[in-house]
Amino acid sequence: MTPTPPGHSAAAVALSGAAVIPGRAERLASLRLGAISLVVLIHTSVGPANPAFAEASEGARALSAVGYRLASCLAVPVFLLVAFMGMHPRTGGARTYRKTLATRCLRLAAPFLFWTAVYGGVKLASGSVALTPRLLAEYLVLGGAAAHLYFLPLLAALTALLPLWLAIARRPALAVATCLALPVAASYAVEALRPDDPWRQAAFGLLGTACYAVAGLALVERWRGWEPPAPYRALLAWAAAALALLAAGVLAGHALEEARASAALSPALAARTARVVFPLATAVALLASRLRPPAWTVGVAPLAFGVYLVHPFLAKGAVLATRHVDLLRGSDLLLGPTLGLGVLAASTALVLWLMGTPLRRVLA
Repeated sequence: MTPTPPGHSAAAVALSGAAVIPGRAERLASLRLGAISLVVLIHTSVGPANPAFAEASEGARALSAVGYRLASCLAVPVFLLVAFMGMHPRTGGARTYRKTLATRCLRLAAPFLFWTAVYGGVKLASGSVALTPRLLAEYLVLGGAAAHLYFLPLLAALTALLPLWLAIARRPALAVATCLALPVAASYAVEALRPDDPWRQAAFGLLGTACYAVAGLALVERWRGWEPPAPYRALLAWAAAALALLAAGVLAGHALEEARASAALSPALAARTARVVFPLATAVALLASRLRPPAWTVGVAPLAFGVYLVHPFLAKGAVLATRHVDLLRGSDLLLGPTLGLGVLAASTALVLWLMGTPLRRVLA
């Protein structure tokens, strides 16, 4: 699962129909590694909501705003897309999903409960929160113990609804309409209602991300495997790349407007649509291409799930450390990429070490 979930292996897939182009495993691995790199980058960078953003120079704001927007539009959607491609019965060589559905959800339970206890315990020990029944429910159901833990219950909920997504994916017109209308409608609803309750936020989040589950399943249904058929493979790769660049341009334009205004601005319909199109087109362009990333990516990709779980500890420490260095003060926006690379490397090394301990059960 995503980001390379427990028990998921991209190598163990059935080929049903599509021609296998060398480098498929590497392309899938590079998607996962790229997504986890962007997650770390987001968590070490300053976004438009941070007070430091408004205090920076116009050029720094523009660079940061564009990078932050594009990264945030790619990371989680790519994880979900690849995860649900792997959940399609065809890619597992199965005729039905029913035997594995519950297993996939249950395999998320151990890491979710363990890291909820870790992050929640740190908050309770520091006195930043007080334990109440409502807080406990938010921790155990919504992943409220840490900002990034929401992904695990979200993935479990989307997985539990896989029969619905698969039924939609098998109807091409309905799948396209769902992938565009559902997230756009959810974004307008969030803007209009401004839900401050975490339960409502989680419900809107489920609606807004379901498109990636549908899209992942629909691609496998259309391609009959992980890759598009050879006759239109090259055309699809170029068309998807062009569409991804167009969507990126729309997103960058909106981000620049926010940078100049030093405030969040309501996006137009084109920008809301581009948020959905950009990650889908980017992933399709890579999967349909003949690119062959380095072979080592296949060995490192399974660590992405562990990196996702542990990196906040290192990211927060790195950000706090830079604030005590006089030469680095006032450079928060430009430090993100450097900090991100350092935290990514340190998190990967930490996960590699922990994989030799009993904690491997909650890391991969």
